[in-house]
Amino acid sequence: MTDSRARFATTQWTVVLAARGTGDEARGALASLCAAYWPPLYSFARRKGASPDDAADLVQEFFAGIVERAWTDAADPARGRFRTFLLTAFVRHMSKDREARGAWKRGGRTSIVTLDAPAAEHRYLAEPADLRTPEDAFERRWALTVLATVHDRVRAAFVAASNDPDPARVFDALAPHIAGPGDVLPHAETAAALGLTADAVKLRVHRLRALWRATLREAVRDTVDGDEDVDAEIRGLISALSRSS
Repeated sequence: MTDSRARFATTQWTVVLAARGTGDEARGALASLCAAYWPPLYSFARRKGASPDDAADLVQEFFAGIVERAWTDAADPARGRFRTFLLTAFVRHMSKDREARGAWKRGGRTSIVTLDAPAAEHRYLAEPADLRTPEDAFERRWALTVLATVHDRVRAAFVAASNDPDPARVFDALAPHIAGPGDVLPHAETAAALGLTADAVKLRVHRLRALWRATLREAVRDTVDGDEDVDAEIRGLISALSRSS
């Protein structure tokens, strides 16, 4: 599991509030925000026309500014979605601080989080070419980060609770069926390959789907201010994944 996926579970307004301060807890909270949100910001900067190196520099400089200027003090849950607040601040940063693009190459500052720029660029190049706007690219990368987090958390929970001899192998075989339609089940060959009966496979898929839905809601709840916003945010997630035409 990558750090950004593992930490996404804590990128909520409560963590933004915890990031205010100078102690270890505050630094840890800020690092979790940076690790989770830099890939969407990188995609946004690239869609805006920044080169791969410039996009990475802009994101690093942005997060450094959070520390230097106590940026999280301006964060307020009443303002709505944290990612919207974050993107607005990043756009402002891009327009005001163009010289930041080379700062990290020249050195002299401390990184807040290690950015895997090659991996980010690989993901960016794999994105649909017909995304309408940089904002769409940001939203789509956010949605994919949420889904990757849900996948990792469901996998970890299944492996920890399973009595199967090789639970990781069972999960990986059943994973493609978890989020699909209710009537789509693995072929009999899958059950045979796992050494399970068809009914046993059906039961596991049923339980995994329930766990996936609950985990999705939990992951989304971590990014909004209240439970009443979860359904709307899930609809937004689905919409973000469809904005490529």
